[in-house]
Amino acid sequence: MAQQTKQKSCVVVVHARLISLNGGIVLAVCIVLSALTAALFLTDRFAVSQAILFVILMLGAWIYLIDGASEKLSLQDHSLVQSSRFGRESRMKLVDVSSLVLRHEGLNPSLGIESLTATFQDGHEERIPLGPCWRRRDLESFLSSVEEAMGYEDVVESVR
Repeated sequence: MAQQTKQKSCVVVVHARLISLNGGIVLAVCIVLSALTAALFLTDRFAVSQAILFVILMLGAWIYLIDGASEKLSLQDHSLVQSSRFGRESRMKLVDVSSLVLRHEGLNPSLGIESLTATFQDGHEERIPLGPCWRRRDLESFLSSVEEAMGYEDVVESVR
């Protein structure tokens, strides 16, 4: 009974950070696109179609960065909840999950995007893509709390 009370009161939240290696790379791309767009309007050497393209690329990059930096994973009422500023909230009940796999999708261990794949007890899998602004150590500590809340050990696997 004390274990159930502990689990119900346990709410763990982890946030993506702009100050991360991949977040810095996306920020640099945003700054370069913003500078090119500003230069575009200061000179008359570009066509209107190029101006529209640069503005769309710049806005898309900034929206991607803001959304990625605002991502949040939380453990609420035995569910894993993912939310962000522009994305919709997704909720996954942990009682239906048999395993979680944290995947690093990149060649370099320090660069790449992380994703979380949940395998359910009925056999189907669901992939939760995470944005570029996550720190791996934050995800690993959050997932160890998820394991603790589920009452199992070795539920979360890590694949590089």
